[in-house]
Amino acid sequence: MYGFFPLWPGVALVGLLLAVGLLAFGARFLWRRHRTPKLVQALRPLTPWIRTNLLLPDGLGSTIHVDGLVLTGQMLHAVQMFRIEGAIFGSANMNEWTVLGRSGRWTFPNPLLTGPLRILALQEQLVTRIPIQVDYVFWGDCDFPKGKEDGVHELTEYLESMGREISLSGDPPESWQEAWRRLETPGVFGLTGSRPRTP
Repeated sequence: MYGFFPLWPGVALVGLLLAVGLLAFGARFLWRRHRTPKLVQALRPLTPWIRTNLLLPDGLGSTIHVDGLVLTGQMLHAVQMFRIEGAIFGSANMNEWTVLGRSGRWTFPNPLLTGPLRILALQEQLVTRIPIQVDYVFWGDCDFPKGKEDGVHELTEYLESMGREISLSGDPPESWQEAWRRLETPGVFGLTGSRPRTP
């Protein structure tokens, strides 16, 4: 007689693999929401010229990450998002910035130092001359007791200033729109593999 082979180990293995897959998908989804929070929700009704979560060729055989791009009639904004809890102390000439929060004191690399690399990567892809500005947007329960460097913003005031710029500057020039559409080429891609949203 043939022995009966129990099915439960195979069923358990399939269930485990499905659970791991769902956890990985959930973690990725939450990570994306962590990187691009209310910024996209607030700006999408105002402009279609917005993309998030990009990897750009850096011209050196590697890639550089950009949290978001917003094209207005005035310039292209490359947005870097930071969720931080606590008081932030930093200046342009420091290698590291310091955070004093409820969990103690910690440091992180000066984000301003990578701005020129992002501008160069974007210029390489867009070809057309578009003014590019890197915006560093901090959100969460944070503040800057000793002031902020140029280009550093807290989320609420950044959304207000971007809303004004979008409404006052009008549509981007046609040559800028064509350059924007170049971001659909295979050399530039979102981390999710999704295509950019264009008008």
